[in-house]
Amino acid sequence: MELNDFKNSDLFVEELLLMKLINEGEDVGAYKFFSNKETILNSLEANLFVKKTENGYELRSKGRELFGNKSDINFDEFWEAFPAYTPDGRILRASSKKWHGKETRDYTTCKQKYLSKVKNKEIHNEIVRIITARVNSGDYKYINNIETYINQQCWQKDVKYLKSEQDWSNQRV
Repeated sequence: MELNDFKNSDLFVEELLLMKLINEGEDVGAYKFFSNKETILNSLEANLFVKKTENGYELRSKGRELFGNKSDINFDEFWEAFPAYTPDGRILRASSKKWHGKETRDYTTCKQKYLSKVKNKEIHNEIVRIITARVNSGDYKYINNIETYINQQCWQKDVKYLKSEQDWSNQRV
């Protein structure tokens, strides 16, 4: 869970900490630093974030959405799929993710923003397919630079390139 997820959440820190422990498979009963643990768990259960099971607690889908297993998301796939230049040479992103052994500002900023917007691996895979389809179509002369593309979630309007790619591959068969 990223700091931005905390900012955008209506939950208390104690609630988020307990859910993180549950998400990681920890026995929340073993932690004594929560003075009102039962009250917090009852609130999380009432708001459909967690459910009580025989073995303790587990996150419901609403709770899992907060954590989204972002470790499964490989930002480098998106980075590599996104073109560095347009056909006429306009720069869209740094040509390399590292410069003199350190990650570029472009790479680190975009990675942070991308991971804050993309909630799970399925959405990530779809975005990579969309950008790959757009590049394969050859229609990326007017594409936004990578940071703007992420900020504005341009993949939502670029989904049309998936349909074009499907139509094209159906004609080939």
